Amino acid sequence: MIVELVPVADLFNLLYREQSIDEVYAQGAELDQVITELFQRGQREGVFRVDLSAMWMTEAFYSLLGGAAQAAQQGRLASRDVGLVTEQTLLAGVGENER
Repeated sequence: MIVELVPVADLFNLLYREQSIDEVYAQGAELDQVITELFQRGQREGVFRVDLSAMWMTEAFYSLLGGAAQAAQQGRLASRDVGLVTEQTLLAGVGENER
């Protein structure tokens, strides 16, 4: 999932800055559902923490991906590392075995 979304991470940031929160959520509702369901499945399978909501994990994912993309755009992170940094940071926070 992360590998597929890294190329459009800058677009996420642009949409977030240029539109109201309601517009962003309305346009991203389908993607939100897919990602949230991924986290819910991971929770059922014991891969992800159950003390955090799947929706919160989705929001955290967006924030991490957007932040990493912005850091790369500003030269504070290598572009090739956006996906890896996002994945490692996310899994350290939501992974069941990482606590």
